[in-house]
Amino acid sequence: MKLRADAATGIVIFIILLFASFSKESEAAPTLALGMTAFNSTLPTADAGIRWHDKYEVNATVIGAGWTEKGEQLRTHIVSASRIVRPTDHYFMRIGLAHVSKNPLVGHGNYRLGMGYRGNRWEVEYFHFSSAGINSTNRGIDGITARVLF
Repeated sequence: MKLRADAATGIVIFIILLFASFSKESEAAPTLALGMTAFNSTLPTADAGIRWHDKYEVNATVIGAGWTEKGEQLRTHIVSASRIVRPTDHYFMRIGLAHVSKNPLVGHGNYRLGMGYRGNRWEVEYFHFSSAGINSTNRGIDGITARVLF
């Protein structure tokens, strides 16, 4: 299977960050999530991330192939970096930047937004990827994900 250059670059960066997170001084923790997109499509999502100091997170996300409001979608790869804000112990919000491989709902450069609820070692999050008008294609990718914190 031939990987696209943007997906391969994202995978390499993610692997480097994953190995860097194993340092004792890094205070980094891996995260894993599964979910579904909503509104413009109903496709499965999988996400692996690394969170530092419970404030910063880098993620590699895959969205399954299928049909969207704008037509057929191949498997989509997303690499993102986010800042997480926790106004209370249980609620959180995120804002970040994301690079999305070819997708009929958004362009390549996007914002990542999210808000959710956190339990002891888990989270539930509503997410939204959007270019906010930077790209001509801007329906947005929305969804719900359940995340395990390690």
